[in-house]
Amino acid sequence: QQKLLFAAWSALKPGGVLVYSTCTMAPEENEVRIDKLLNRLGDEAVVEDITLDGLKHMKPILEWKERKLHRDVGKTLRILPTKEVEGFYIARIGKK
Repeated sequence: QQKLLFAAWSALKPGGVLVYSTCTMAPEENEVRIDKLLNRLGDEAVVEDITLDGLKHMKPILEWKERKLHRDVGKTLRILPTKEVEGFYIARIGKK
């Protein structure tokens, strides 16, 4: 997943937006991946706020294995499973 994420970022033009989404609630595949991307890219990446009306969601995990994650991980979303949809994670990141 991490290699795919960095490859997608490399292909993205300045001004473009990368949407990273998984169908798992595992922090290792979600918040931790975005944390690594943000820490590596610095100010080049801007996490954008996400609004998804009608879907139950919760705040992302901001600490994993006793380590605080990048503060902008807090702008990502965990969508809770319902009868209509499975649980998933989504991050929207713009490239300067």
